[in-house]
This record gives sequence, C-alpha cells and structure tokens, in this order.
Amino acid sequence: MAPRIAFLLVLILSWADSRAAGLDIDKLIRDSFVVDSEGSYFQRLEGGSRDSDPFVDATGKNDFGKLKEYSGRNLTVMNVSGERSLSGQVERIKNGTYKNAEVVRKAGDITALRTSGKFGVLFYIQTWEPLGGSVKKLAEWQRQGLSILNIAYGRGHNPAPQDVLGRGTGEAGGLTPMGEKVVAEMNRLQMIVDVAHANDQTTIDVCRVSKAPVVATHANCRAVTPVDRNKSDEALKAIAKTGGVIGVASIGWMIEDPSGTKDVAAFVKHIDHLRNLVGIDHIGLASDAFLNGWGTTSNHYACPELAAPDRWKTVAKALAEQGYSAEDIQKILGLNWVRVFKAILPP
Repeated sequence: MAPRIAFLLVLILSWADSRAAGLDIDKLIRDSFVVDSEGSYFQRLEGGSRDSDPFVDATGKNDFGKLKEYSGRNLTVMNVSGERSLSGQVERIKNGTYKNAEVVRKAGDITALRTSGKFGVLFYIQTWEPLGGSVKKLAEWQRQGLSILNIAYGRGHNPAPQDVLGRGTGEAGGLTPMGEKVVAEMNRLQMIVDVAHANDQTTIDVCRVSKAPVVATHANCRAVTPVDRNKSDEALKAIAKTGGVIGVASIGWMIEDPSGTKDVAAFVKHIDHLRNLVGIDHIGLASDAFLNGWGTTSNHYACPELAAPDRWKTVAKALAEQGYSAEDIQKILGLNWVRVFKAILPP
C-alpha cells in the first residue's frame, strides 16, 4: 500500500508544481502559440550525429504533428546552410516526407497554423552563400522558401569583399554599402532582417536604415553575461525601437552568470533585463540547438532543463514563479514573434 500512496503523492505534488503562481502551466502551453526563433527539428544522437526522423509513423513518414506534441512548439525558425539544404528541406515538406509540416512564407500561413494544427517552419540562413555583389539572388532565395537572412556572422565566415554586408562578433566596423542595398531589397521583398550575429555597430546601422522591424533571432544581453556575442544595451534598444524582437538563446556560455551558473534562473535573468530595458513586447525565445539540446560535453550546453525538448514549458513555469502574468508569458513564448513576422512577411 505504501508505494501506491507514495506514487499518488508524487502525482499530486507534480500537478501542484505545474500550477506555478496560480497558473496552470500545462494549459498555458496548450493555449499558447509557441515559437522557437532559432531551433531545429533534428534530434541529437550520441556522438553528435543527428536524426532527422525521430517521429516516423507506420508509413515511414516523419510526423511533425507528433513532434509538435513532443516539444510543445508550433513554429520553429530553422537554420539551413545554403541553397541546397534549403531546397532539400522544403521539398521534404512539399512531398509529404515530413507530414503535418508547413513552410511559412506569408503572414497568412501563420494564421492558418492555428486551425490546421500543423508544425510551422520558417527558413533562415545565417552564413549566406555568395551574392556576387548583387541583390538579385535574394528574390530567388525567397521564391525557394527563405524568409530570414542574417546580415553578418563574424570570425570564421569570410565572404568575398563584394559580399561583406556588415561586421559580426569579434570584428570592427559596421554596415557596408552592399549591406545597405541588401537591407533595402529585403525590406522591398518583405523578408526578415536578422542581426543576431552582427556586432553592435552593424546592429545599430541596420536598425537605422531598415524600413521594417529588425530582429535578433538568437542574442542575449552583455550587461548580464559579458561576452562579445551578446549585445550591448544600446544595440538591444535599437532593435526594440524598430518594433523588433530579441530571441533569448539558451546557450550555456551566453547565459552564464559570474558564479559560473548556467541554469534556468540564469536564462531568466536575460529576460528580466530585457523587460526592464525595452519592455515585454520585444522578448522571444531561441534554442539555437537540436530538438533535445546540446550534449553535455559541448560548451553550448547549459543544464538538463534547457536541453530538454519541452524547455519552454520549464521557462514558462520559472517566469510564472517570478510574477510574470499569463499574458506576458504568452507574448514571450511566441506572440511577440507572431506580431513581428506578420508585420514583415507578405500577407
């Protein structure tokens, strides 16, 4: 009898724990539209390899409906390495190899996800292929399914001089004349301009010239964790001033506090800082990781909770415990991204 009583007690405590600060977190997640602004639908396997088919059904199709239930996400911004990767991923969705998935190209596609129940994918490139000193390729990339382009990456990515758009982490300088042309063309095409890896000067320059909201798909606060990859308060305010959103990333070294802690509380400190600095309407969430996070040997690894597929449920609970309202949590979970994506993408 004692084991059964103990089991029931665990269930009751678990249920009570999920209702943080009077909120039913399970229901909150179910009722929310959850966006991961730099995530992956690949699952990390032991040894660092990846599995693109973790939810194969009886017909051999990868069922993204099950993936949505597993991770609690409605839409993921998926980073692809170039044109070949982009076309391959889009084709898998188009031909049904990935069931219950939808490529998001237009604002209306996001609205449709609400009723279809499908898993949405917004495609993104952060280390772009050569433009050849011209903006003409952008329209073709958009036609293929690309919606977001990162303006600058930083050390380790060395495009030809005519293709340098701006300067990234660890580099000096700002937006180039070619970069200005690319931002203007992306505004015209209604593509989303990302400055996640751009240095502060490039970020501020992009925000100055863009006619549409600018986003940082995965970037944190240097005032909280002082590493170059994170952004200064000035750069973060510049993004918010355009109406954009900053996706707080769950990368260990980007959230680490002075004591070396890289847990959910350390992650939430970045959200707290942004709330005080730019307001709740400019905060989102970004994994920058596999569906099941980074391996424990990776410098990117933070903690078990932030590596778990349902990491945003844990973050929502932590926010509720700190007094964030249900409305504010839902904005952070995805509604802020939905607002910005709908404002930029074609109708």
